[in-house]
Amino acid sequence: MELEFADYKNDMVFDSEHQLSKKPIRMDLLIIRKTSNVKIKTDIGQIFRNYNICEYKSPGDALTIDTFYKTISYTAHYKSLGKTVDEIPAEELTISIFREAKPKKLFENLKKLDAGIQEAFPGVYYVTGITHIPTQIVVLSEVGKEHSALRILSKQVKAEDVKNFLRKTNALTDPGDRQNIDAVMEVSLAANRRLFDEMREEMGMNAVLEDFFKDKLDEREQRGELKGEQRGELNATKLINFLWKNGRGEEAERAENDKDFLAQLMAEFKAQNEENM
Repeated sequence: MELEFADYKNDMVFDSEHQLSKKPIRMDLLIIRKTSNVKIKTDIGQIFRNYNICEYKSPGDALTIDTFYKTISYTAHYKSLGKTVDEIPAEELTISIFREAKPKKLFENLKKLDAGIQEAFPGVYYVTGITHIPTQIVVLSEVGKEHSALRILSKQVKAEDVKNFLRKTNALTDPGDRQNIDAVMEVSLAANRRLFDEMREEMGMNAVLEDFFKDKLDEREQRGELKGEQRGELNATKLINFLWKNGRGEEAERAENDKDFLAQLMAEFKAQNEENM
């Protein structure tokens, strides 16, 4: 999220570890506090006020009517945490929920409650009639190409989005920015390993992406994950690529996320190879 608003980082504070009680409540919330009266001109940031509650839902996470109300309740609880009465004015709060796919069922449920849903910008839906707090739902798969830091988080990211993200962030040299870039790339790589493997094989690959892959490979080699590859043994990446290319996508996706299942498949393929020798 910090990369999305990189042009305004001197006017904002990003608080990703805000504690809502003495016993921490586990949640994926980011509090963005504006530290100046600057007007955020991006389509996603246009509703922002002084205290902006953001929730990011991972590609596999559901966004239901209960999740929606839970975010509202967290926002209300955050408002109550001021050190003095009304230190956090209700009129200075906003709510933003980010998700890869459009939550069609949620929109249906909200309309039954007479809520208004307006697509103010591509992929940016304003929700009215439920709470007085300005609320928006951002659909990552629908936002414009200028939001490369968000589009790259999709589980179905395109090579063009990755390259746009790298071009946009290539000039960022601040250590904090570079750390955020690495974190975004890590998430995208984990969700789109097949695409990144294909991009890695491209000729004239972006230097930043090449450096990223080199760093990741060096880390894997240090952990011993590449041992055996030089001896021609089967490795995880080759196996997963084989599954994708042979129409076994469900197994490939499960292998990417389940180490035990991956180990089982590797053992089976190794045994078959030995039988055919």
